[in-house]
Amino acid sequence: LVAIGNKPQISTEIYQPFDLESHWFVQPRVEYGRALRDLFQGDQRLVQFRVRRAAAELSIGRQFGRWGQWRVGYATADLGASARVSLIETPSLSATRHSWKTEFVLDQIDNVNFPRDGVYAAILVEHVNAKFGTDPTKQYPRAELAALWPITRGANTLLLSLDAGSMFGAEIPTFDGFSLGGLYRISGLRPGQLIDRPGVACFRQ
Repeated sequence: LVAIGNKPQISTEIYQPFDLESHWFVQPRVEYGRALRDLFQGDQRLVQFRVRRAAAELSIGRQFGRWGQWRVGYATADLGASARVSLIETPSLSATRHSWKTEFVLDQIDNVNFPRDGVYAAILVEHVNAKFGTDPTKQYPRAELAALWPITRGANTLLLSLDAGSMFGAEIPTFDGFSLGGLYRISGLRPGQLIDRPGVACFRQ
């Protein structure tokens, strides 16, 4: 897969079933990408980072017919960021991230592009080892939930969506936080304008 634009990325993965019924599978994946990320103080953009991310993941899982999937795996990523535009003195940043993860997906949506019926939910839980610059390595749990529920009446469809996350009270590196802003994530704010640790850099991709 190759993506171009303001978030260029190249990735490849293999989905390989290994039993006769194709229930169990193994899935390796590698990717490399770049993106621009902003750091705000209030409504003012202080820094625009150019972020680089190289990642690899190996998962094993089980497919449950046409309605769901469970997987467990190991992921590793190397991240770097340098200031493209800055109003303050900003050093280059680097980080490494390794995690054991498990994910369950329920997918009964009738159409991936324009859903009108069904429900989608994904729960991801990780145990992370991360190092940000020269800081000591940190270990912490992390969880994410994403859900989508279309409600259709006649020719009209209402899409209800939910994104949630938790670090379970752990202190985490700044690059691994949750952010808000942009389309469907408080649209009146710019992407990434609100982060869970105010006043510090967050360069998730």
